[in-house]
Amino acid sequence: MKTRSRAESALKTLAAINPLPRAVLNLYRAFEDEFLAALRATKGFSSITIADHDVLRFIGPRGNTIVEIAARNGVSKQATSQAVGSLVLRGLLAKQANEADGRSQIVVFTDKGARLVARATLIVKAIEARYEKALGRAELERTKASLRALIDDHRERGGRK
Repeated sequence: MKTRSRAESALKTLAAINPLPRAVLNLYRAFEDEFLAALRATKGFSSITIADHDVLRFIGPRGNTIVEIAARNGVSKQATSQAVGSLVLRGLLAKQANEADGRSQIVVFTDKGARLVARATLIVKAIEARYEKALGRAELERTKASLRALIDDHRERGGRK
């Protein structure tokens, strides 16, 4: 009985504190829901999932290896390879020879994948425009700078890159 009341008390205290990471996570989830809904409403991209997004967002303009995508996403190479395989089958990604390392391949966007990136960019800009309208440009830029500083501090302490 005492354990339960201590746990309840601790949870109430935590809820009252509303830690910044929880607020950031809640904002990200709301952003992701809105972002994916808008992307899925676009012809040709109705099947995009959160798991797809978790892979696609870690592919740079020149492509990346499975190992790089997995490391940036914090998941296994096997899971990343399976996700990339699905995106290849759906025509969003392709694999190319890696001239720097013949043992791996570079994952790149196809033309369809590039159209997805272009549409995603417009959606993100629209969401950010709404954030700017809600906060004002200066406050939004201060918020972004503050969050970048916290992320940099976390990385300096050995956090995820």
